[in-house]
Amino acid sequence: MQTQGTTPKLMTLRIIFLSMLMTPIIFGVVLQVTPMDPQPGQQLASVMGLLAVASIPLVLVLRKMTMGDFALTQPDLPPGRMEVDPGEVEAALSSAMARYQTGCIVGFAVAESVGIYGFAGAFLTGNPTYALPFLAGSMALIGVQFPRAAGVLSLVPQDMRAHVERAL
Repeated sequence: MQTQGTTPKLMTLRIIFLSMLMTPIIFGVVLQVTPMDPQPGQQLASVMGLLAVASIPLVLVLRKMTMGDFALTQPDLPPGRMEVDPGEVEAALSSAMARYQTGCIVGFAVAESVGIYGFAGAFLTGNPTYALPFLAGSMALIGVQFPRAAGVLSLVPQDMRAHVERAL
């Protein structure tokens, strides 16, 4: 059931992660090959910058809301119960995985929006280099959310973590 040390659900998340990470690169390429006319959109471009900055804490808030935890760090692995029903382990893993997948996808999408703001701002200002910090920020925000087994484990009840870790 495992694919090179990763569950299929985690592999799916990693594929989504990579595709979302490529989006700011695609935006950058489009901006470099598209001819632009300078337009008086500096005020609106500033609003795009404010929206991008507001998106940074929004990623964390939405991850916390959808997952119940930020799920970005390795959790403690206290000793688990001695005997655990395999069905109980699978149920804990499925529940944690569903929450983790939802939180990651929402986090990826909000992080990608930072690049979209820069993309729009570049067209408003007529300056493709305007988007560079937005695109870099978008990639960084997506990058820190790389799907890891540790993130899934942080959403599992503490007394089940050791058993679920073996199932991952």
